[in-house]
Amino acid sequence: MIYAVLTADIVNSTLLNTEDRLLLLQKLNALFVEMNETNFKIYRGDTFQGVNEKPWLALEQCVKIRAYLLKTTTSSSKVKFDARIAIGLGTISLKAATIEESDGEAFHNSGQLLDQKSTQYLLFKSPWNELNREMQVHCTMLDLIINNWTKAQAEVIWERLQGLNQMAIAQKIGISQASVNNRLKLAHFDALQIVLNHYSSVIKSKIETHA
Repeated sequence: MIYAVLTADIVNSTLLNTEDRLLLLQKLNALFVEMNETNFKIYRGDTFQGVNEKPWLALEQCVKIRAYLLKTTTSSSKVKFDARIAIGLGTISLKAATIEESDGEAFHNSGQLLDQKSTQYLLFKSPWNELNREMQVHCTMLDLIINNWTKAQAEVIWERLQGLNQMAIAQKIGISQASVNNRLKLAHFDALQIVLNHYSSVIKSKIETHA
């Protein structure tokens, strides 16, 4: 069985003051609750790792995490939360009761990838070289999109990926539907959705082919 392991580091975590570090921890715990993810573990307050048994959803999961962090109000407008996230696809040879005790190809692919010195925020490695080359392109494009999101844009992206339509988002955050639509356009949501749908389709096909 192919799993996705997500390993992440908070960007510039050492520069956060005590107030923001506590806020970050609270937000990460709240994030995993909202995403209904019980398979995530936070280490040292600035690193986290999780296992997804539906690897075709892993890229969307990464985008959700970054959107949630980017929409957070911190102690200063100069401070923003973000994360470098490495997706590792592969088998899990030892699936223990906790993530810390588990091991396998997916863990190695994810952990080793994040350890590499890279300016990219989204990283991907699987057992398939041709897929890795393709995903390098997609991850680079997504980085260009996400790195330019404002807090307001990240907020509507998060709600949209959580399944709310534009009217529901407008009512929830107290703005007009036209404003929601404009933020989604400026955040290049349509392009984002194309990449996420393509990733999901390709991964499902790979898994079926190699089952």
